[in-house]
Amino acid sequence: MTGAQLIMACLKAHHVTTLFGYPGGAIMPTYDALYDAGLDHLLCRNEQGTAMASNRKPNNAVICTDVGQHKMWSAQHMLRVARHCGFTVTTMEMTLIETQVRLKITVKSDRTLDLLVNQLVKLPDVLMVN
Repeated sequence: MTGAQLIMACLKAHHVTTLFGYPGGAIMPTYDALYDAGLDHLLCRNEQGTAMASNRKPNNAVICTDVGQHKMWSAQHMLRVARHCGFTVTTMEMTLIETQVRLKITVKSDRTLDLLVNQLVKLPDVLMVN
């Protein structure tokens, strides 16, 4: 079983039904596993659109590549600004699947937003955390 197949199995175990994504070259093995797993995928035009599309949707995950997480956090900031301006927006809760992580980002939050897994054997423990 590959890491991508393991991720899909864990997402299904957590009742994830829909993934929003913006594919790129490095994440394609994950998309292959997604296709084989039979989960629904909604293609978005960019990372910010992926974050906005998945907002307020239970049981979903987000897939992007390379620097996508930085753009995700900018989308989350836009949601906070919108809420401050009087729009009804909930805080974004998502599972982010990404490749090519080069640095760990620390974000002030009441929950863990970033887990860097550099050894495949540790992946099941990280994914099965509630």
